[in-house]
Amino acid sequence: MLFRFEAPRAGRPQTVANAARLLGLLTWLTTAPLAVAQDRGLGDWSTPDDQCVPSCRDGYECHQGECAPVCNPSCGPGMLCTGGGECVRVESVYQPAPSASRRTGDPNQCLPACRSGFTCLDGACVSLCNPVCPRGELCSQYGECLPDPEYVPERRAVERTASAPRPPDPTRDTIVALHADALGSLQFGVTPTVEVGEKYAGYARLRPLNTGVASYFLLGHDDEDEFDWGVGGALGFHAFSARDGNLRGFFGGPALEYAFVKTRDTKRDFATYRTHLLVPQVDFGYRWGFRSFLLGLGMRLGVAVPVHERAEPRGSQGCRRADSCDRDLDATFLPGVFLDLGYFVPRR
Repeated sequence: MLFRFEAPRAGRPQTVANAARLLGLLTWLTTAPLAVAQDRGLGDWSTPDDQCVPSCRDGYECHQGECAPVCNPSCGPGMLCTGGGECVRVESVYQPAPSASRRTGDPNQCLPACRSGFTCLDGACVSLCNPVCPRGELCSQYGECLPDPEYVPERRAVERTASAPRPPDPTRDTIVALHADALGSLQFGVTPTVEVGEKYAGYARLRPLNTGVASYFLLGHDDEDEFDWGVGGALGFHAFSARDGNLRGFFGGPALEYAFVKTRDTKRDFATYRTHLLVPQVDFGYRWGFRSFLLGLGMRLGVAVPVHERAEPRGSQGCRRADSCDRDLDATFLPGVFLDLGYFVPRR
């Protein structure tokens, strides 16, 4: 571009024209070097890439003095960029703590010396891996992230805890169980029982008939009889499946029970009756063990057979009818259900 001064023409002042040319020359001299510098990347707003210290590890590149992922766009949360520019999922960033160090006069020397995987920078130990390795990996002396052989992921730790063997049941090998029928209070009395054995067991059972509600309504010759008192006892046998311990699982077996019943009639026959019965029976059910506590549920079927009966008159009007003191030896079918509650006695 050339600038020249011309002689003034008519209608145009020389001073104004020269000033305009001078202003244009100054503007060109000011902006031209800046435009050239900007085109060449030498302006104040453009800084060439610096060197990263320590150098970036695999999957990262140095950009303006900082390590940036090779992946573009950058990986999301929980993902790590590899050297091939791929995003892979990781747990979370694991930052190994550098060994303790103190500054010295030399900014490139640390005391004590940095351990393997770290380097001294400005008097402090920093990881050789830049950025630091993810959780489950350790930085090697060559600046590479290698698997940590001592690392146990949290998920695996939880699974190991969940699958840890339960403490042994101290009653698993018991040979003695004590229990009673909770439903007996609604039938013919509770039945405290002692049972001894393992897969096969024998038991002895006591039956206080006065502890059952049904005894007061169903025991006697007829509707006028009143139940006075009674007691029974049984010896029986059980076979258990015993899969998770002794005296547990499915069971069943026979038993024979003896019972004595005393009733009286004070309204029509005026007599007292004493009856001896044998009750052959069979039961079956399932028993659960909750460490020391046991729970059994099942059904019992029996037949009450009177084997001896004695009738005694009451007062002057006793046995007033011809059949008042006759023996009644008819058998009676006795079904029932039971709910055994009790506990296993641990072996010493």
